[in-house]
Amino acid sequence: MIIVDFQHLSYRNLYTCFYNCKPKKRDGKFVTEDFIGIYFYQMLTSLHYLQMDFKEYGEIVIALDGFKNWRKELLQDFYKAERSSKRAESEINFNEFFEYQKELEEFLKGLVKVIKVDEAEADDIGYVLAHH
Repeated sequence: MIIVDFQHLSYRNLYTCFYNCKPKKRDGKFVTEDFIGIYFYQMLTSLHYLQMDFKEYGEIVIALDGFKNWRKELLQDFYKAERSSKRAESEINFNEFFEYQKELEEFLKGLVKVIKVDEAEADDIGYVLAHH
């Protein structure tokens, strides 16, 4: 089994695609439609290469972060506390991007196994799968 932390792979490809397509800006934010096609292509290509490079381990399983997370509940003042303010300041319109990201998640459910557990992050899922 090849366990993929979707959010990690997603952010890696998101930031890489800006170098490949040089999107325009509107109101201080990158125009999502200028880079989202390359983002989708890079995500699918990354998954293909992972499958080819590690095929001896079996099929790909994509682990998604759940909505409520036990770490945030336990350490609400500290754990990833600055992310929402950083997203608001970012040149990326994360509200638009996350909508497209949800579409990609739904598309991938038709191709590979996708696991999402409320109150768990992808690395928690990966840990459990790796140990069972």
